[in-house]
Amino acid sequence: MSQRCIFMIPEGEKLNQIQNLRLKFDPLAEKVPPHITVVFPFELNWRRERLSAILDMQVMAVPIAFSLGEPTERDGYMYFPLIRGFAQVSLLHNTMYSLLPSRLLSDFPYKPHLTFGRLYPGQKDCDAMEEAAKVPPCSGVIRRMVLERIGALDESILEHEISCP
Repeated sequence: MSQRCIFMIPEGEKLNQIQNLRLKFDPLAEKVPPHITVVFPFELNWRRERLSAILDMQVMAVPIAFSLGEPTERDGYMYFPLIRGFAQVSLLHNTMYSLLPSRLLSDFPYKPHLTFGRLYPGQKDCDAMEEAAKVPPCSGVIRRMVLERIGALDESILEHEISCP
């Protein structure tokens, strides 16, 4: 059984600068585009069609206008928190988890964000955080939500997508 993930793909002028930052500090940068995770990686023995149908029910949740806040580090991850769009994405997160088995829901409070890097034991975040602080404020719109299957080599395999014009 492979892992899956559901995420949103934001669109905005400054995202190319965030992607450049990710290429330096995020090991997944070349595998998946800048994104906001709605359902964190999970294993579930459901057919793709069943998960796709759940995703299709959420098409009315997009588009979502967004803006990102100041860079933050927590639990080894460096990210830009979602400021504008926080309530809509949080509601979507809660809705999606209500349609999935409760065992998938984490005890951690959900805070929508866009990850730009990962810290490893002994590594200092100062370089990444200093570079991230130089990225101009980013805002835009979220029109796409993706069901991804994570391959054996951590490759991102698009299984289904919903979007609005």
